[in-house]
Amino acid sequence: MPEDDKYPFSSVVALNVTYCANFDAELAVVSMLPMFFQETWGLTAVAAGQIAASFAFVNLFARPIGGLVSDRFGNRRFVMMSYMLGIAIGFVMMGLLDSNWPLIIAIAITIICSFFVQGAEGAAFGIVPSIKWRVTGQIGLHLIRLVARAQGEVLRFETVLPHLREAYAKAAWVQAVARFTSELVARAWVQGVRLQTA
Repeated sequence: MPEDDKYPFSSVVALNVTYCANFDAELAVVSMLPMFFQETWGLTAVAAGQIAASFAFVNLFARPIGGLVSDRFGNRRFVMMSYMLGIAIGFVMMGLLDSNWPLIIAIAITIICSFFVQGAEGAAFGIVPSIKWRVTGQIGLHLIRLVARAQGEVLRFETVLPHLREAYAKAAWVQAVARFTSELVARAWVQGVRLQTA
């Protein structure tokens, strides 16, 4: 391998560690948070799910802010370590939650923890070019796209377009069949069914 194509292994390790600490942590928390709220505070499944959705909702603004902070601040290591500290404190606080805590405080802790988790995810994209700028597409972005695809995250539009076309075609057929069936049922309901015998 040409010397110019080599990259420091520590940078790849840093990228993988940040992925493990924030993207995978999000998946773990989101998968169990509704049940935690339901069992701890005796909420209905719907109410617990709505409250737990606040963890994912924060993603709409925290991830872009994390990327912006990472780009503007310059010291990506400090930014990521700050987010990691926030994640650690947030998860410790969430680990202390039980039914003795007021629900509103639990929700606030969940949202604050989510802000750090989602912000770290945004900042993780800033680490990719530090591996080696010239081969970023071969190493960092490839890893991010693979993990994103496995986690159901947003991919590049060109990658998703053929799948979207196929999904829309299937959805159009399903909608047409559903519309036809519902019209038949509606007519049968209003007009009644007439059976003809030969």
